[in-house]
Amino acid sequence: MRKFVRVLVALLVSILGLVLASSSLVRMGWMRHGASGWDFSFLHLDWLVRPALPYWQSHAVNAGFLALGLVLLLGPVLFVGIELVRRR
Repeated sequence: MRKFVRVLVALLVSILGLVLASSSLVRMGWMRHGASGWDFSFLHLDWLVRPALPYWQSHAVNAGFLALGLVLLLGPVLFVGIELVRRR
């Protein structure tokens, strides 16, 4: 039963990470104006070192939420996968 609860919590945290990562990508401009889903040319990361640009703070917040979403998405999956492999 404890293993089931861990897997369920990991699944819920991963879903939260997926929602957070995808919403931050959309806010950063993903698939805007009919672009392809595989077109990531909107991620011009040169603005990170130039805080004088307009909307720099909102871009930095979106990049932070993207990083947090990826950690929440991949962390529980790796944790549960390592635990399942170790028990076999």
